[in-house]
Order: sequence, then structure tokens, then C-alpha cells
Amino acid sequence: MTVILFAILRQLYYPAMSDYATKVFGFKTFGQVYGMVICLSGLVKLSRYGIYALTLETFQGNPTPVNIALAALGFTVGVVWV
Repeated sequence: MTVILFAILRQLYYPAMSDYATKVFGFKTFGQVYGMVICLSGLVKLSRYGIYALTLETFQGNPTPVNIALAALGFTVGVVWV
């Protein structure tokens, strides 16, 4: 069920992101904003290898400390930006 939902909702993510960028920043700067978002997404995605290594080596395969840290980071960013 999760895989099916992921496959469906992923197709909605990119149009929603481009729609938001267009509405907030306008058509004049859409290409720059959208390109920056995609670039930052790729750079953040590269961190998963380090997080995976941290989970396996430092925490002996226990993902709980990493999950707590990522949840705290997400909460902090959400509070600061909103």
C-alpha cells in the first residue's frame, strides 16, 4: 500500500512545487527559483550516504537517534520559517 501511495503522490509533488514557485515568485523568476530548488534538493539528497553510514557505523544499525535528530531539525526549520 505504501509503495502505491508513494508512486501516486510523487507524481503530484513536482507540479505542486512548480505551481507554488510560480504563484509566489512569478513567471519572471520561475526558472531561477525552480532550478535552485531542484539543485538544493539534489545536494541535500547526497547527505543520505553520510546519514546511512552514521546509522550503520556509529549507532550499530539503530536508526532512532538519526530519526530523532532529523525530526528535531525539521521541526526547528519549520518553526523558524513559519
